[in-house]
Amino acid sequence: MTKKTMKPNVLPWIRRLAIVLLIIGVCAFFLVRLLPVLRGPQITVVSPDPYLSTDKAFITVTGSVRHSAELTVNDHPVIPHSDNSFSYALLLPPGYSIIELEARDRFGARDTVQRSVWVTAEPTVIDIPKEDVDDDPPEILPTTINQ
Repeated sequence: MTKKTMKPNVLPWIRRLAIVLLIIGVCAFFLVRLLPVLRGPQITVVSPDPYLSTDKAFITVTGSVRHSAELTVNDHPVIPHSDNSFSYALLLPPGYSIIELEARDRFGARDTVQRSVWVTAEPTVIDIPKEDVDDDPPEILPTTINQ
């Protein structure tokens, strides 16, 4: 009696392995695509620096935002450029001010960044000579409405 060599049936194992690898690939693809959505919006502020002390009252806030549907600086809406960068000009009073940036995505997740600014500039007083000031009020002309 001769001994038969048994060949394992490899084809079902290759199919199972291919299906498992396909499922892992699809899951990895969706995880990579969903990760930014799960992470929420991200604000990167380029200027001003944290805890800035300046003698200029005019400050420009610049930076970039990712995965955001809405961006505000001190509760004022800001529209980012097509490359997701933004720039917003502020006139700050002398003394201590806080600049707050907030980004929200369409799912309600938000990111908030604050910058503290100390402005040492004194308000500018404009002195207008008396001869340039007109003491007479402007004349108001009567108007009639035709009916």
